[in-house]
Amino acid sequence: MIKFKSLFPVIFCAAISAFIISCAVAPPQVNDQKDQADLRRERLKQIQQLKIWYNNTSGKAGFHMVSQARADCPVTWNSNDPSIVDGYLPPGLTMDKFNIVGTPQQPGNWLVKIRFTSITCQGRSYPDQDVDVFFNIQGDAPRALE
Repeated sequence: MIKFKSLFPVIFCAAISAFIISCAVAPPQVNDQKDQADLRRERLKQIQQLKIWYNNTSGKAGFHMVSQARADCPVTWNSNDPSIVDGYLPPGLTMDKFNIVGTPQQPGNWLVKIRFTSITCQGRSYPDQDVDVFFNIQGDAPRALE
């Protein structure tokens, strides 16, 4: 018959090991309702980002075009004036606040990265965002004057 005294160290070590493992695996508990609400808000901020894009980015050389910045905000949205951080606009187009306007002078493809900062929609702030805009300008290249 096995005596309790001889099994005590084994049982004691097993119990301590189980306790340590359960403490290490258990996620931290948030008991305060305010802390839980703050945690939910922070998770929502990390998940959501306002989608911004430009419409009408295809045009024809020699014909006026306007491309406007849009966002998936159900009401008016805003940001600081956007700025080009990489690439170039097609010759003949310029930035006018949130619009890209002008008359493209030559056909081709251009990729421009435009940065929006201090973005807001319905009183909520969103992180700064870089938007890639692809311009496809069709038509004939201008002829050199002789």
